[in-house]
Amino acid sequence: MRFIAEFILSVVELLESEARAFKLNIMALVSYLVFLAAGMLVLLAGAAILLWAIYELLVTAINPIAAAFIIGGVTLITGFLMVFGIRRAATRHG
Repeated sequence: MRFIAEFILSVVELLESEARAFKLNIMALVSYLVFLAAGMLVLLAGAAILLWAIYELLVTAINPIAAAFIIGGVTLITGFLMVFGIRRAATRHG
């Protein structure tokens, strides 16, 4: 009977320590994801400002509508290539 009680106590202590470690890992994961989201937001803002600056530069040389089409086309092609590259890398490794 004593063996069963000690076994149960050992299992409970193990589960308690695992739950504590799980909580710490979840907190670390959440903080990493918050920093990742903030970094992506900053990158998105930087890309938007860069595209706006290129648009303003093109407007000085060509029609604003043509400049918008050029910037939109380049942005769509770049986005497509990024998604295609990520998809290809994910299927290769996953």
